[in-house]
Amino acid sequence: AVGYVQFRFSLQGEAVGCLGGEPCVYVMDIQLEPEVQRKGLGRHLVRTLEMVARKQRMMHLMFPVTVADEGATAFLLNGMKGFAKDDLKSVESMDGSDAAQLIAEDGTFIVISKPLDAPKPAPAQQATPVKQPPAASDADLSAANTPEKDSPASSAGAAQSDYASKLDDFS
Repeated sequence: AVGYVQFRFSLQGEAVGCLGGEPCVYVMDIQLEPEVQRKGLGRHLVRTLEMVARKQRMMHLMFPVTVADEGATAFLLNGMKGFAKDDLKSVESMDGSDAAQLIAEDGTFIVISKPLDAPKPAPAQQATPVKQPPAASDADLSAANTPEKDSPASSAGAAQSDYASKLDDFS
């Protein structure tokens, strides 16, 4: 293995341990071996995470980054589009905690996030049309095979005489 990503689906407030905020993909860790860094793999992993977040209708892609990790901060803020430092002021906590105050007081890490488009309602799926055989018309039904039509003699008189001869065979 050359690297890994650890993430979960959560709420924005998880960064500071409070229950609240909008749905997000919370990336707890992303690691690459030094020999594969700066080759586009990290960018690919982050884009894949973004695709997963969008597919799951999340509203943010979040990375908690330690203050001392200048490489990760520069990668996300300068190397990736749409990421910014997030002070969590928009998080409305369900438990009464102030997420912005908690992150400011901690001081050991920052949150870098990318807001994603609001989820669009899922389109109504249309059933795959099933090709139905054409309905039989009255003309088709009246043209159905009958003994008279199947016999070589096509006149009504010939059919009657054929029928009469068959009756004679039974007597």
